[in-house]
Amino acid sequence: MSNKGLALTIKHSTFSTILRSEWQWWIPGAIFSFVLASILMTGWPTGLLPDLSYPYTYQGDGLSHSWMAQRAIEGWIFENPRSGYPFGSNFLDYPGSDAGNLLLLKILGILTGEYYSALNLFYLFSFPAIFISSFCSLRAIDLSSATSFAASALFAFLTFHFQRLGHLFYAWYFVAPIFFYFCFRFYYFSADFSIKNTHTKNGIYFTACFLALASFGVYYALFGAIVLSISAFASLAKSGRINVALPAGMATLIVVLGVVINIGPNLINKQVHGANLEVAVRSPVDAEIYGLKLMQIILPRVSHREEFLASITHRYNSTYPLINENTTASLGVIGVAGFALLFFCLLVALSGRSVDSRLSLLAMLVFVLFLFGTIGGLGALFSATISSSIRGWNRISVFIGFGSIAAFFIALQIFIGQHFSKNKAEIVGILCALVLGGIGLYDQTRPACSACNEKTKIAFEIDRN
Repeated sequence: MSNKGLALTIKHSTFSTILRSEWQWWIPGAIFSFVLASILMTGWPTGLLPDLSYPYTYQGDGLSHSWMAQRAIEGWIFENPRSGYPFGSNFLDYPGSDAGNLLLLKILGILTGEYYSALNLFYLFSFPAIFISSFCSLRAIDLSSATSFAASALFAFLTFHFQRLGHLFYAWYFVAPIFFYFCFRFYYFSADFSIKNTHTKNGIYFTACFLALASFGVYYALFGAIVLSISAFASLAKSGRINVALPAGMATLIVVLGVVINIGPNLINKQVHGANLEVAVRSPVDAEIYGLKLMQIILPRVSHREEFLASITHRYNSTYPLINENTTASLGVIGVAGFALLFFCLLVALSGRSVDSRLSLLAMLVFVLFLFGTIGGLGALFSATISSSIRGWNRISVFIGFGSIAAFFIALQIFIGQHFSKNKAEIVGILCALVLGGIGLYDQTRPACSACNEKTKIAFEIDRN
């Protein structure tokens, strides 16, 4: 498809119009994602209904998230008279851009009456949220409904999603597809977002949207700001006019503003009471330790269903250095294929041959994201010069994962369109989506661990009693 043809398609397929018009696709996908996630957590057939009687995780950082959830449900996270009783406690020395996550937990806690029920539902609802945001974003760049469905399911069920259960807020990475969506919109239609063409109502809408996106974790806000900045530079390079890059640049600034608003109470507390010298200080070196490793992107997931594949990853993780939370970065077989394809697209583009404009932009975004995330990359430079608090650069893998999975299915759709007639292409596309989606889900997930669940339940009930 030519750039002009793609532009026309994107222009008439905005996120909101797809959300309204294609509910017959994303509603079943959302239900499927919720139910499958519940089954993978507690098993068949018990998982058909979510188990809310004990928390899915009851150890490590999972306890910290339980504590934060209880605080948010009782009032808000900053002050709580019961935690640290009889003196109470505050949480103002630990800035975070998580107002969106905490608000959802508060609502779910009020509805269920228990923090652990809220935590489980919070986790399960992250799957349909990711599916919906991914589906609408992919449809907006002219991916078919069937392939968007398969790609969105694979993105929602990344290995990262399950292995980050202890860091519960990272489960809500639904913001990644939306940031990519806006990158495409700004890159192709920056004029639509100019002051001249933007009404006050639309300006307020987009501002609120980016402020909300900034409220689901400072890491995701930072990664989103990076892809928006790349879109701004790409628009400038394509047109040579600074005004074309302004919409994406303004969006980046609004995301930064959203983070500042989130940590505003923390900043005010520090200004009034001074710095707390007992709070842990992150070393810039941590950016090297917790960086992204290329091998961990392409290796099978830890504890893969297939023993042979699991042994490959185990051998690497038990032998090589700097193995930590970055083991969660595996993209799965489909994601790895898409990642390799984007590298190939870069080579083709550098050779002077034309590449589908969507793949070109995705290759640019994923390449720069990898440069930030990798050990010894731009993330380490950021940590050394701007803020050492950002150290877990491996978490950028979810953004790389979305770009890679999207690229794979875009290339597949192009291939099918070139080799089959229009009627046959639709059938072949649906069959490929079913087969590849099934293979990908099998590769990225594991059955529920009944013994683990029973152990968690017993530990929780002993403490509660």
